[in-house]
Amino acid sequence: SLEGEDIKNAITNSREGGQERNTESNNYVANSSLRTVHQQLPIFSSSQLHSNYVDCVQFVGDLVLSKTTTNTIALWKPELKTSSHELPLIEKQNNIESSTTSISTSSKLCTNFLHLFDFECSECDVWYVRFGTDPECTKLAIGNKFGDIRVFNIGTRSYQTITNMNCNGTVRHVSFSPNSKSIIAVCDDSTLWKWDVEKKSQ
Repeated sequence: SLEGEDIKNAITNSREGGQERNTESNNYVANSSLRTVHQQLPIFSSSQLHSNYVDCVQFVGDLVLSKTTTNTIALWKPELKTSSHELPLIEKQNNIESSTTSISTSSKLCTNFLHLFDFECSECDVWYVRFGTDPECTKLAIGNKFGDIRVFNIGTRSYQTITNMNCNGTVRHVSFSPNSKSIIAVCDDSTLWKWDVEKKSQ
């Protein structure tokens, strides 16, 4: 689970560039490598939300955005167990990883979810067209087969479309700048585009 202390510490450590906190001095010291934390078994799995290949998934807080090849991006919330003792754990014993529970995995796996709503896309019903969100997770952007980009407001589901007559290849991936003012788009025709989100210009 992402709520486990080991996972939380590993995520924090990765953002600090491979530094570890010295508990005695409370200072960070350089660490040549990041310690890998193993989560052997999933805590959630479901095939009920999508009926086709899923090619992009991203957390938005405790919600999840996921896309398949059906011109929709779904926003949903998995129903996860909150008690850590209910989840299968992994521990190291003599450098051998083993499960600390012998209970069947299927009896522990969460499968229920709450489907909140869908973002309707256009002409992106092909494999590997990936969306992106801004750092604050308030905007959602996705390209399509004809070089257009839709930018959604996640809260209201309203959107604007960014286009340019010279951008007409399939947009495979989009990414927001750290300040959310620009979008980088990568296309099938080996072109890379930078867009001004507020001015809707290239």
